Amino acid sequence: MKSDIIELLYINTNLIYVNINGLYNLLELLKDANMLHRIRFTTSYDIQGRFKSERDRNLMLTNLETITKQYPSMPVVVNTILTKPVCEAILDGRYNMVEF
Repeated sequence: MKSDIIELLYINTNLIYVNINGLYNLLELLKDANMLHRIRFTTSYDIQGRFKSERDRNLMLTNLETITKQYPSMPVVVNTILTKPVCEAILDGRYNMVEF
């Protein structure tokens, strides 16, 4: 990245970790190098099948919120597969992708 051999670096994680210090260490290195704008931080969120428990879902959402607040200049992408349960949740108002 410093040599401009690659333009973007994608970092993918499910964010279902109690301790994400390793991730913070990596993001701090990138922040110090003024490269957060060249990161594409990606995770995923699904209505059904993604999380083993409500605790896992809440942990992912908490980690996502913390990261987006701590690194506001870093683009974050959340992928959601349009499965039947997701489409039904969107149509009946239980899941609003825009608000998410």
